[in-house]
Amino acid sequence: MRHHRITTLLLAAMLALSTHGAAMADQELTFQTWCIGRHSVDIPTDFEPLEDYGTINAMQVEALGPGDQETLDKLVAQRAEALATGQATHEDVPLVARGRYRESELQVLAHELEFGQEPGTSYTWTEEAYVLRDGAMMRVVQVLSDDEEETPRAQMLDLARKVIPRSRAGVPKSAGSCLPEAFATVPATTEVHGMTFVPKDADGAPVGLEIMILSRSPDDPVLDPDWPDGENPQPITIAGLEGQLLHDPDRLGPTRLAVVHRAAEPAAPALRIEVFYYDERAEPGAAPYSDGYAAELWNRVVTSFRVLGTAP
Repeated sequence: MRHHRITTLLLAAMLALSTHGAAMADQELTFQTWCIGRHSVDIPTDFEPLEDYGTINAMQVEALGPGDQETLDKLVAQRAEALATGQATHEDVPLVARGRYRESELQVLAHELEFGQEPGTSYTWTEEAYVLRDGAMMRVVQVLSDDEEETPRAQMLDLARKVIPRSRAGVPKSAGSCLPEAFATVPATTEVHGMTFVPKDADGAPVGLEIMILSRSPDDPVLDPDWPDGENPQPITIAGLEGQLLHDPDRLGPTRLAVVHRAAEPAAPALRIEVFYYDERAEPGAAPYSDGYAAELWNRVVTSFRVLGTAP
């Protein structure tokens, strides 16, 4: 989530704001706990996910459906055949096989984009590690290069051994990192996680809640606070991290943006959490998503952040 996009939305809210006196929420709010990265957070039950993403050291984890070892072996064989025969593509670009190997229970396929070069000569390529976990077939995807091969591969193999499936709304009790369809018990590192929630029965109403959580290993480039643009930011604390809240009811109505940040430490990555509630309707704050509704939602969300595996 880029702040220039958020600034555009804030300006749109300013231009569209009309005066109305909704001081109370129009309906009773109930909440459900969701998992985003290494945190849990309470979200209104009348909201549902619109977008859900997550990477660990730039790796994606995909759940490929239920199955047993025989089913997984067939799936990997079919993928290998497609790569070997030029039937596999990425964004309409053909993929060519680069290799195949096993690491204990893991099966790994390597491939590269085909741009007319000799197979196996591309500077960058992708490796996919397949594994069976708790009756679910999983795939971990990593990009490698001639300059960085050993470390990314080791990260991929380690993640593949420490990932298990989970339901989208499942919240693990132990420490680890939630991905859209998986849970990884790897130490905190460079990660990007985010979810966007919108009302279930909004009929396309531009109302929603965006949460983005970024962490950056001390070995990687510095993670800047990237404070929100706006006048008179207020202090706010989320999950023990201090930062800034942008909320001007007279100009922006119920729209709120908070950014909190922690610098990297020798034993802990840098961390930034962004929470953005937006209402881009012609009358921001009108029923049923009134100013009171937005305030109650916001206060519960920002005070409910918990690190997984820690006491409430």
